[in-house]
Amino acid sequence: MTTAEQKTFIVEVIEDIKKGLLRRAEQYPDNWDGAELRWLIRDKFSEVVFPHHDKNSPRKKEYKNEVLINNF
Repeated sequence: MTTAEQKTFIVEVIEDIKKGLLRRAEQYPDNWDGAELRWLIRDKFSEVVFPHHDKNSPRKKEYKNEVLINNF
């Protein structure tokens, strides 16, 4: 993926999650504050990770190493 394609992908994923969260905002309980909303946001982002990617796969290990080394 080129840098431009990576940026487009990131924006599209974030926008899709944002739209989905905002679409249902009126349904969230009134007593929810930053804690519950952060948990919901985290859960929605977690849902877009492909469940078939094994957390112990070589690809995942390489990813974790890159994140650690480059402080992403």
